[in-house]
Parts: sequence; C-alpha cells; structure tokens
Amino acid sequence: MKILSYLITVCILSLPVASIAERKKPPTYKISKLFEIKGTQDHPLDQPSDIVVSKNGTIYAVDGPNFKISAYDQGGRFLFSFGKKGNRGGEFAAPIGIGISSTDDLYIADRGNQMIHIFDSRGRFKGKVDLSAHAVVPIDVAVDPTNKLLYITDNKGHRVVVFNRSGKLVSEWGQRGEQDRDFRYPATIWLHKDKLYIADSLNSRAVVYRTNGRFMRQIGSWGVLPGEFFRPKGVAVADDGKVYIADSFIDVIEVFSEEGQFLHVLGEGRGKIRRFTAPGGIFIKNNKLYVTEMLANKVSVYELK
Repeated sequence: MKILSYLITVCILSLPVASIAERKKPPTYKISKLFEIKGTQDHPLDQPSDIVVSKNGTIYAVDGPNFKISAYDQGGRFLFSFGKKGNRGGEFAAPIGIGISSTDDLYIADRGNQMIHIFDSRGRFKGKVDLSAHAVVPIDVAVDPTNKLLYITDNKGHRVVVFNRSGKLVSEWGQRGEQDRDFRYPATIWLHKDKLYIADSLNSRAVVYRTNGRFMRQIGSWGVLPGEFFRPKGVAVADDGKVYIADSFIDVIEVFSEEGQFLHVLGEGRGKIRRFTAPGGIFIKNNKLYVTEMLANKVSVYELK
C-alpha cells in the first residue's frame, strides 16, 4: 500500500476556508511558467513532497509513495531514479524532505526509518545518519556550507535538531506550543546565509532563527488575508533575500521581504492569483522557482524575472 504523504497525514483539514481572493484582493507579482514535470507509466511521479536543484541544473524530486528520488534535466526530462522500499541505509520507508550540500550531495529525510540518507549526485549511497536513538522523526533537512552540520525539522518532537555527519546530536531547540520558540509540526527548512527559515505548519506561520538557535522573527500568522497563512508547507529564500512561502491549503505562494514584511502573492497578470494544487516543498535557483504540487502529482517550474 502506498504511503500517505506528510501533507495528507498531518495537515489537511476538511474545513471551509475563504480564499485570499474572496476576502481581499492582494497585490500580485506575475510569474511565467517554463515547464512542468509529470510522471509517465514507465517513470511515475506520485505526490512529490520536496525538491532540490544541483549546480548543473539537475532536478531531484522526492517521490515518497514510490520510495524513490527521481532526477530530471534542466528541461524536465527524466534522467534516472534511485532508492527502494526498505529499512536500511539507502532504502526508504517514508521519504519526505530533501536537502543538497555545497558539493551536490543529496540528503533525504526519511520519517519512516527515522534516518537521513546521503547520496551523491548520481544516486550512489554514501552513508546515513540514524536519528532513532534521539526519537527524531525527520521531515526536512538543510546542510551547512561546510557540509559538517545538518539542520533537521523533527515532526515528533516539534523542534529543530542539529546533527553532525557522524550522527552526533550537536544542539536542539523548540517544543510543542504556540510561543516564539515553539513549533507545531515544523515542515520544510531553508538555510540562507546564517539564518534558518522554517515553515511552522500548524502554527500557520514561518519562523526565522540564527543557526545557533536564537529566535529572530515570525513571518505571517493565522488567517486567509494577504500576509497570512492557513497551512504553510514550503519555504525558500531567493538571492535577493525575498522569502517565498507556499500555503498547501489556500494553494498560493506569498512573498515577503527579508525583514518579514508582506510584499505580494504570485500571480498570472492583471491581478489574478496563481493557484497551485497543494504546494509542498519549493526551491529557488538562478531566478527559477520549482514547486511540488502534491495532489496534482507534478512539479512546476517558473521564471521569476
């Protein structure tokens, strides 16, 4: 039986929610669609939950229900996949998040095996970090520029944990709650310079920390108006410091300044909001935005210029 994605198991609520457009028309920023990646009969893509892009433009998408990572070229053409169902290093039980290092090594957050798997850019298994002894259920992982530290969102402990590549717990912060340093089901995590940006899903916000665990600010709050969230899942920061946050329930991506001020919603021109289908993990590289649309079983790629 195929696994249920984190989106479905944790955060989807069957409640009527007024959309941003219905309540208040926000400022929009037009983006142009370049292409989309969909699975085929030979190479299915089912509920992609997260995505990264390497230096040479190779796209890697987490295909959790199929227990694999699928790789595509810069135009979205299938290259190869790796991984299979299992409970050992290099085998997946419930892969959800993916991080990429400065050397293009891939780090897969496997919540089912409570493990971070490490692969090279060709999908060859290099090692693992076993998190089970610390009761960590990983959702996503970000790798520091020196490739020595892993910043991991923990679904079970409602916290961020920091491990080195040898599997030693270096630090941790957070607990279940609604205050500044609390989390409720943290989702994706993005490292930008010396700051960590985290989608704090059930607290309907994103939060920003220094890499040493010092709380800096909250971005957004609960609601359906511009600058608010219902179920944020994806977060990514562009080179100019703008923060992009995907709301998997309202199906929009909102953009904020580096200081956390709401700027606009991604749109299609003439003030029309761009609607996604349950957007999850997102990634930004070279002025391109990569969006996993989980319930549409696809990845969409946009030009941000």
